[in-house]
Amino acid sequence: MDWRLSGGSYFETRSITEAWRKGGVAATVTFWRQPLTAMIAAFHAARFLVDDVVEPMPVAECAERFPAAYASLTTAPRFVFFRLRKPVATVSSGTR
Repeated sequence: MDWRLSGGSYFETRSITEAWRKGGVAATVTFWRQPLTAMIAAFHAARFLVDDVVEPMPVAECAERFPAAYASLTTAPRFVFFRLRKPVATVSSGTR
């Protein structure tokens, strides 16, 4: 969630709940808004390693079908995806 749309500060960590309607189906969606530093700290605290970070862009077809959304999604980050992994534990041989 873009903090500029939900208000508050970029550095604030909080949950946000929204009511969505897609294809005639209503859903309540709750997610966390937090700064990148807080996300990385949580990964490290859980002993994850960051393998990859992706800020996806909309497909080109979106520019024709949804020009306003395309302009918004290609000029400011909206999503970030992380690929995380646990480090492989090493076993000591116990030899002297």
